[in-house]
Amino acid sequence: AMVRFLLRTLTSRPCLVARTAAGERECVRFSKQLALLAYLATRPNGAATREELVSLLWDDSAPRDARHALRQVIHQIRRHAEAELVHGDGSVCVRPEEIECDVVLFRRHLAAGRLAEALALYEADFLSTAALPDTREFEQWAEGLRRQLAAERGELLRTLLGRQAVVHCVGPPGFTDRVEHKLAGYTWNLAPTFDTALTFAVVPPMSRASTLSCPRARA
Repeated sequence: AMVRFLLRTLTSRPCLVARTAAGERECVRFSKQLALLAYLATRPNGAATREELVSLLWDDSAPRDARHALRQVIHQIRRHAEAELVHGDGSVCVRPEEIECDVVLFRRHLAAGRLAEALALYEADFLSTAALPDTREFEQWAEGLRRQLAAERGELLRTLLGRQAVVHCVGPPGFTDRVEHKLAGYTWNLAPTFDTALTFAVVPPMSRASTLSCPRARA
């Protein structure tokens, strides 16, 4: 079954999206609600203690005020999503059966060797267009993860552009165009010996796939 919610953080417009039979609905835009979801959803166990979250997002507030603010944010997430995506008392958790995060999907594609699919997810650096005032701890955490993901993206590009390869891309209409757009213009972070000219060819419709042909690096 399709996971009901997608957390988009690798985009210029971070948000939480609900998937319904009628299409997608934006539930939460970037705010402390989305920041809390992003922190939890990118952790290996999807959980953190309330003390950790308070320190992360309200480090300049009095403890009592910060705990109250955390309860309010959790309540707002549930209200806007119309679902109990976040739960727990001592520890706060996201429900993995209800929500998936593009960061997790990106790394899952990388691990499985689905490089074109991973690249198509990476529209912008992690939360690079959003910032929360007075959240030094959160911004430091986000910057650390942003650097890790950017390095993984860079290695992905070197792999795609630096070898003789055919990568099969399967996706909805326009998917191949999105991958081509991502690859175009990335010569700035590659070694100068790479030939980044790309050729895209659409495979006959019965195959439901497109091929991406990357030339071998040349000295």
